[in-house]
Amino acid sequence: MSKILCFLLLFFPIWVAAQVCVAIEVGSDGVKYKIADRGEILASGEFPLLLHQAWEHSGTYVIPIEMEKKLINALEEILAQARSLKAKRYACVATEVLRQARNAKKVQARVKKETGLDLLIISQREEAILGLVATAAAVNIPEDQLVVWDLGGGSMEVSSFPQTYAFDFGAKGFRQEVVQKIKRENGKTVLSPNPMNREESEQAVALASSYAVTLPAPLQKKLGALPFYGIGALAFLDVPESRDKYTLSGLQAALREKLGKEDKELGGGLFVGEAVTNLCLAIGFMLPFRIETLYTSSVDLTDGLLLVVAYQRSLPG
Repeated sequence: MSKILCFLLLFFPIWVAAQVCVAIEVGSDGVKYKIADRGEILASGEFPLLLHQAWEHSGTYVIPIEMEKKLINALEEILAQARSLKAKRYACVATEVLRQARNAKKVQARVKKETGLDLLIISQREEAILGLVATAAAVNIPEDQLVVWDLGGGSMEVSSFPQTYAFDFGAKGFRQEVVQKIKRENGKTVLSPNPMNREESEQAVALASSYAVTLPAPLQKKLGALPFYGIGALAFLDVPESRDKYTLSGLQAALREKLGKEDKELGGGLFVGEAVTNLCLAIGFMLPFRIETLYTSSVDLTDGLLLVVAYQRSLPG
């Protein structure tokens, strides 16, 4: 058993029943879920919900009523599928968007009332641990022998057992900083910095590097010495390389190819505003530590929730 799981077993109450479980993550851009039976994935999916955007544009930093209803509908659909697969347990967590929402407790209460689910709002440290556990299990490397970088829409964490470090921004926050500090525009109303030129991209990479070097010394020491894994948005960068890893030179080539292009030329879509800035962020984190390869894994927090039974409850109904 891994070191971090041993630690969790020591300090958290657990149930070890071999039952079908549904794991749910309410994130900044939607609701992800997996239904599994002792490690075998029976079903998975995602409901796109721009919760962070709705929260940010509400004017009062709350989750609007219409978004609450969409969230409830998504959870009810997931529950129906879970029950059809005879699920007996569940884990349901929310991350940055509800950590920040002023009406988070109201949303939790409504979810409980209408679905019976306890929606737990986890800390960034917990988020980092779940991502680390999931990645280590997926690639079969001990949690203290790799470094995991989880880039989400609203938050970002770097971890390697026993260290975790949380940044107060994610892909959206970095894109906003680029728009404000480099493009000199309003980062809250301008949703894309594209097109970006070479000078702007170099400034964005330097901005990313300025954050990378604030990592604690123990993590900095491991970077470059241990395998470096990216999850979350980092697993889906638009780079014409093997999907399980990116080279620094490959990332730099992909960035050059995207410079000067409008959103439409970059393929459009919900996340096109981060298509270039995410590349700048990845390159900026690799350069200070002379990292040549960023490995990737498509795991997410639901994978961690299926492993760390401390978060699991009996499924209502």
